[in-house]
Amino acid sequence: MNSQPESMNNTLPNTFIFFFYLLMPLYSTATLPEMDAKTSELLVKGMAELMEMASDPDYPVYSDAHYRARLLEMSGAIQYRLTPDIKNHIKHRTEKYRSATERTLGLSEMYFPIFEEYLAHKNIPHHLKYLPIVESNLNAVAKSHASAVGLWQFISGTGRLYGLKISSYLDERSDTHKASNAAATMLAELYKRYNDWPLALAAYNCGPGRVDRYVKGNNKNFWDIRSMLPRETQMYVPYFMAVAYSYEFHHLHQLQPRKLPTDLVLTDTIHLSPGYKSLSQLARKYQINRDTLKRLNPVYIKNYIPSTCANPILVLPSRIVAKHRNYRSQFDRITNMKTSNPIKCIRRVNSEAELAFYIKAHRCSRPDVLFWNGLPSHYKVRSGDIIAIRKYCLPKTKPKPVVVKKDIKTISIHALKVLSMSHRDQLLATAPVYLNISKLKTRPKLSVQKMAAYQSAQTLQNQNLQQSQPQVAYQSSVVRTVSRQRSRGRRLRKPAPSTTTNLGRQNSYSPVTPAIQAVKSVHDKSGAGVQNKQPKPGALSSSSSRKMMLEDLNKLSDKIQSKEQAILKAKKYLRTSAEESAAIKELKQGE
Repeated sequence: MNSQPESMNNTLPNTFIFFFYLLMPLYSTATLPEMDAKTSELLVKGMAELMEMASDPDYPVYSDAHYRARLLEMSGAIQYRLTPDIKNHIKHRTEKYRSATERTLGLSEMYFPIFEEYLAHKNIPHHLKYLPIVESNLNAVAKSHASAVGLWQFISGTGRLYGLKISSYLDERSDTHKASNAAATMLAELYKRYNDWPLALAAYNCGPGRVDRYVKGNNKNFWDIRSMLPRETQMYVPYFMAVAYSYEFHHLHQLQPRKLPTDLVLTDTIHLSPGYKSLSQLARKYQINRDTLKRLNPVYIKNYIPSTCANPILVLPSRIVAKHRNYRSQFDRITNMKTSNPIKCIRRVNSEAELAFYIKAHRCSRPDVLFWNGLPSHYKVRSGDIIAIRKYCLPKTKPKPVVVKKDIKTISIHALKVLSMSHRDQLLATAPVYLNISKLKTRPKLSVQKMAAYQSAQTLQNQNLQQSQPQVAYQSSVVRTVSRQRSRGRRLRKPAPSTTTNLGRQNSYSPVTPAIQAVKSVHDKSGAGVQNKQPKPGALSSSSSRKMMLEDLNKLSDKIQSKEQAILKAKKYLRTSAEESAAIKELKQGE
């Protein structure tokens, strides 16, 4: 039996025939034999199967339902949707141009921490950090056909409007920090103007004048006026949504960012004194590669800092800034911590307010920051401290449920309460009873006023009960006695030898005790022979009479636990087995 799969058995011959006819002319000068129809069909099938095998993607492919669910999960301040244009852009980013996406993912580790902080200053959704990917593909010196420059693609007029200096030797549109601050200010103003982020993005691309022409006074959103806008702007917002999806869920598409050197990822800034300085001199001073220094500071076009620059700022790796500012020991302690969670950025904090801002900007929590930096829970910020923000936050575990002690007012205990006793049939009818915790010794302590009110209510209830049922007092005393003895699980004391052997069948010489007479009178009252004279409840108050009553009731308790209970339990079944029927019959005969 062949152990190979059937599909493989069908593919190999076709593939062999294809390669045979393909490689035969290379090794032989003879002409190939003329192919018949069957051989031609096999050759075509082999070629098709090889092409199909070569076209199988080595990455996951998802359906529209997956895209729609994830876009809905991302929605918040920005309402995402799935359109054919957005789907095509997603496929381009995650399938066709995977290498370019992975390169941009690596660059995002260099720029995104800076973008998030400037956006948080203006309370802008952090998803807007993906906008420079749409604008410049994270190229700090990119220049468009409309002469827009930098990560955020400012034209000269708009750049100067938001305070960016532009000259032949200095272009702050390429400055990561200053351009990000200007872009955040502009986006905040546009959102305040339209109260809709897709419209704000459209105005960022084509200018607010064109958007105002179709929106002002009409209460419309981007999708209502999309066809009226320039073609580039029509595709701008869908492309942004596709980019946001691709980078938010890149791990699900098996996209791996290309790692950058640590000197480009972990950066900080220092202020220099005014005056002319070349980048070559600064590279030698700070012992850094000149190309790395140029890449971190693309704002200086001519590779020098002009003397006219009033407050020059230089971007350097964090390790160099830590050494220059004499906190290298803190920096080394953080970077040498053994953890698989990579460092996202390192920041200096001087107050609790600055720490709270970084927590907000990077969407983490205070316990996250304390754990990442090995700080105690009672940590207080001191001026000059440095903290590390890491890439992955701690997993959010569900808090343990708090056990609340309930105020228990009643407890239901399944017990048996005697309802009636039959001297003639030797039966004791019982029923479940539920006790109130207020009647037990373990009842909660009440205030004096509540206790007095409770006692007065109980007294009034007892008086009403005695007035309405004067003849049941004696029966109630017997019932309470039997219930108390049975609930405690104690066996009553054995009767004296002179007492009766059977409660319902007394010997001729056995005297009738007052307890039996009392029980009989209670039974006869409900039957034919009713006695008018009932013993008073106080007749059995003496110790001798009570002892005799308990002795006579001892046998009755034994009967309850054995024969009579078995009969009552057996009668509850609608269908009794042969064994149960025989037991009932035997018990009745024993009576």
